[in-house]
Amino acid sequence: TILFFIFSQNIMGVFSWGGDLTSGESELLNVSSRILFFAQLFFLFSAFSSGILQSFGKFTAVAASPIVFNLVVIFFTLILVPRFGVLGASWATVIGALCHFLVQVPALLSVGFFYKPVINLKDKLLAEIGTLFIPRTFSLVSDQLAALFLTSLSLSLSASSVVIFSFAQRLELIPVVLFGSAFAQASFAPLSKSAQTNSSEF
Repeated sequence: TILFFIFSQNIMGVFSWGGDLTSGESELLNVSSRILFFAQLFFLFSAFSSGILQSFGKFTAVAASPIVFNLVVIFFTLILVPRFGVLGASWATVIGALCHFLVQVPALLSVGFFYKPVINLKDKLLAEIGTLFIPRTFSLVSDQLAALFLTSLSLSLSASSVVIFSFAQRLELIPVVLFGSAFAQASFAPLSKSAQTNSSEF
């Protein structure tokens, strides 16, 4: 996130190649992107807390987070956009991302979570997690790069093409989020416990 914040102008220049943006539009894109990078930090904390809560079978706060996020974004967008324009929507997203994480904090405390800054590179669990998350990271990076390329391609056609493409992607993800992701998140914790205890039910 820090690297993207520092080099946002260069990165946005690469991925907005199809838009033929004016200098003012390019600067607006750059500033807006830098603001939105703050939201990614809060989403990072939220993703970490979601994993902890799901491992304890606590799904209420995790499920409430995106609902709160959307409501907060809509509320602050209506307040900030008339005064700050597009940048108001960016700041509304940052506030929503913060609330996305804060909703989970009480549940984290209820399961006894306490952060202690310890770095042990020889820890076996840390090495195992590193081995498991690398393939997932490559998968997510490839998805994001594909989305950026397709968005840039849509931008080369017209601004409305970007809106239509984004809307189509949202519609595509509805069955995945409603059924696939919901089932996977709910079943992951008990399946992991069954596998760890060598249960025949697994």
